[in-house]
Order: sequence, then structure tokens, then C-alpha cells
Amino acid sequence: MAYRLLFTDMSPMVVEVMHFAMDSEEYIVDTSQTFQKTYSLINENKYDLLILDYDLNAFELVNDARKSRYNKEVEILITSFLNESEIRKTAKKLGVSGWIEKPFIPERLVKKIKDFLAENEKQKKI
Repeated sequence: MAYRLLFTDMSPMVVEVMHFAMDSEEYIVDTSQTFQKTYSLINENKYDLLILDYDLNAFELVNDARKSRYNKEVEILITSFLNESEIRKTAKKLGVSGWIEKPFIPERLVKKIKDFLAENEKQKKI
């Protein structure tokens, strides 16, 4: 089974690296660098995981996903340079599954995503 992911980041280089690192037989990866494109993708496609850049107005995108036809129950991770407890508390209240601090090493992020999806799959079976 191929997982479908949406990865967003304002940096074209980060988006390209992550698309290359994650796009395989196991993953179908859509990418976006803008709020508008991310909003459209969330409302047009069903995803197994959203990885949203905090700087792309991630909290609004989380709310949009929860109202969307396809992604009401989707798992969401947020990436950010910020590590303020109030922001993370707000993310948790919105149902965000995890927080990934920037800068990150792509290989480590890929491993974290794989581990997260595997754990999530186990939880669904219980």
C-alpha cells in the first residue's frame, strides 16, 4: 500500500529534497510552497499524512483540513523553527499529531515519517 503525503515548505530546495527523498513505491508525495496551493491540494485529494510548514499559516490549513471532504481525520505534523510551548499547545488542541523542529536533516525526517506512519498503522489495527 502506498501512502499519500503532502509536504509543504516555503523553501523550494527543501521541497525538492523531500520530494526526492520520499517519492518511492511506498509513498506518493505532493508538495507545495504556498498557502493557496496547499489549500487546494487538501481540498482535492485524500492524504494519509500532512506535513505542514508553520510559516505557511499551518493552523489555518489544519482547520481547513478538518473541514475538508477528504481529510477530516488525517494525521498532521508541523515543521517549524519555533519551539514555543504556547504554539505547540495550540497545535495539540487543533489535533496536530506532532511537531518537527527545523532545521532537520532530510534522512532523519524521512525516518521519522516512516516510523510515525508505521506506528499509526499499528494503532489502527488495535
